[in-house]
Amino acid sequence: MALFKDKYKTDYKNERYYTPAGVIKYRTVYVGKHFEYVSPPAERKKLRVFYGAGCLAAWALLLASLFLNGLLGRLWWVIIPYVFALIPLCYLTGGVLRLVFCKEPLIREDSEKISSRTGACCAVMFTLAGAVTVSALLSDVLFRAALILPDDALFPALSALLCALCVWMFTRRKRLATREKEK
Repeated sequence: MALFKDKYKTDYKNERYYTPAGVIKYRTVYVGKHFEYVSPPAERKKLRVFYGAGCLAAWALLLASLFLNGLLGRLWWVIIPYVFALIPLCYLTGGVLRLVFCKEPLIREDSEKISSRTGACCAVMFTLAGAVTVSALLSDVLFRAALILPDDALFPALSALLCALCVWMFTRRKRLATREKEK
């Protein structure tokens, strides 16, 4: 297994050094370009809190609606988009964790994953949560007599909240922009 993706392979170099005992050791050193955020530090702190809370809320809404014991959660055309929504949510979580924990100056891999992955994952989550909301509401209209559990009324509401949260996070994606740091 490779240590780095091929895309970022040229950003690293193996460096040889000697320990005080005279043993030869190798370490990997980053030699690529460094990046910085376009937004000021005060706004970055707010963005970290906003995206961190938004990511936790997205996980809570998605898992809460998946664990509802209603008939809507058992219909395949309703639940399949939600199952696929777990994938971009995991990628979004990775981007948010990099946003929260990576120190400046950013390396190229962190810069690309923070600035591009977060917006793309929010867009995919919005699309999938919107599909779930529409299919749940359509199923609610078509099968009104069969949907008698209270969880069936809560399911479309939770998916609509998830959709709105993803739209809100998507509209703020430009604030995560990075640029190459001047030397």
